[in-house]
Amino acid sequence: MKRLAVLSFVVILSVGACDSNTQAYQFVNSFIRKWTGHTIKETLRYTLGIPTGSSWKDDLIDQQRADDTFEAAQKLYEAALKQNSTEFLQTATDLVDQTIKLEPNDYRYRLTRASLAMQQGNAQEMDFQIQEAFSRVKDPTSPDGQEETQKVRNTEISEFQKLADRLRFHNRGPCEAFYLELRNAYQKRAATSAAQSGDNDAAARYDGVFQQCATLPN
Repeated sequence: MKRLAVLSFVVILSVGACDSNTQAYQFVNSFIRKWTGHTIKETLRYTLGIPTGSSWKDDLIDQQRADDTFEAAQKLYEAALKQNSTEFLQTATDLVDQTIKLEPNDYRYRLTRASLAMQQGNAQEMDFQIQEAFSRVKDPTSPDGQEETQKVRNTEISEFQKLADRLRFHNRGPCEAFYLELRNAYQKRAATSAAQSGDNDAAARYDGVFQQCATLPN
């Protein structure tokens, strides 16, 4: 019962902005069912970050917590877009920030955070997270590093392509920052052995949209 009470309290804090009937809330609430069968030390590590006394166990629990929190954030992100909820969007942002603190080198978390920033019109945060995602690739000139860099770029394009299909900008700055980044991502991939058909066409298309951003007010 103590473990359940602690975890319930933490989950409530994490998703306080969510309506209890939403799919996102139901998903996060499932953490209780997943972790109540573990020891008190493991549950406290998962919920509050308190060390278990075993570094390898702490690492495993932190990774699991990061993955679970990230999945919950994605659910909230989807719910925020469907319901046009700024509260859900902020809660999703807070959850992704938590995953980044747990696993700062995971590019998936960084790029989702960049996407959330752009959804909120924050071009500076978008740029920062993208730079962090690429800069944390180990030995980028090695074959493994080049492969990892391409994974980061493919994920960036995938995330930002989804944004391009739904974003409508009203100000020049965020518009230019977003479409310049998307254009450059396609151009860079087109210049590599991992180029995909349509990359050059996409780069040209988004270059045109980037030019049109100049017609928006500052």
